[in-house]
Amino acid sequence: MSNWFENDCLWDAMYPFIFGKNIIETASDDVDGIINLLKIEPGAHILDMCCGPGRHTIELSQRGYKLTGVDRTVTYLNRARANAKKKKLSIEFIEAGMDQFSRPDSFDAVLSMYTSFGYFTNQDDDRRVLENIYNSLNNSGRLIIDLIGKERLTRIYQKRDWVEVDGSFLLEERVPSEDWRFLNNRWVVITDGQVEQFNFQLRIYSAVELKSLLSEVGFKSIEVFGSLSGGSYDHQSNRMVVVAQK
Repeated sequence: MSNWFENDCLWDAMYPFIFGKNIIETASDDVDGIINLLKIEPGAHILDMCCGPGRHTIELSQRGYKLTGVDRTVTYLNRARANAKKKKLSIEFIEAGMDQFSRPDSFDAVLSMYTSFGYFTNQDDDRRVLENIYNSLNNSGRLIIDLIGKERLTRIYQKRDWVEVDGSFLLEERVPSEDWRFLNNRWVVITDGQVEQFNFQLRIYSAVELKSLLSEVGFKSIEVFGSLSGGSYDHQSNRMVVVAQK
């Protein structure tokens, strides 16, 4: 049985909701925070793991960094390549899963942005992703992971809601399981009278759980922030941003 995230129909249907205009426009501010937290200088080689349509990849390339973007969704990679070509940027884009890609001692920094971690049912697979990233970093390279932490999810939890984008509707249902180890999601997309339904499960991490996993893999100097702007992390923080050094 394939993993839920290998369903390209899901990502195609979700694109307008995941990568709306407001999200695309935050790329510049996001990159300001990424550069500050990772302490990277122009010219550094950065791996954008699960780069999607390349909003951070392209912004970083425009600022003088060397970029490699990895994603398994071909339609997203095609968008990223077309945008890079339009902007005359030289970016390496690779079709691969995050549990498969490894390039030893090659990168000064690795990004895992926008809740692109915790996709696997078996935590050993999450660990493998981090091991691949660890091995792909050069000495003293840094990793940044951006997601929603368990501390916030349990506080703002809402079982159902919906959103409309350009006449299409997304209905979401979420049910926690295994003592808040997982969030089981049902997404229903309605476009021009056509209904598509997708079910998937995300593993959700608290700060302590993710720091422990990173430490097991070998990372050190692990810091947790409440946003890409920095600041402390607590149950009020909108995001959980973890920065770890090899």
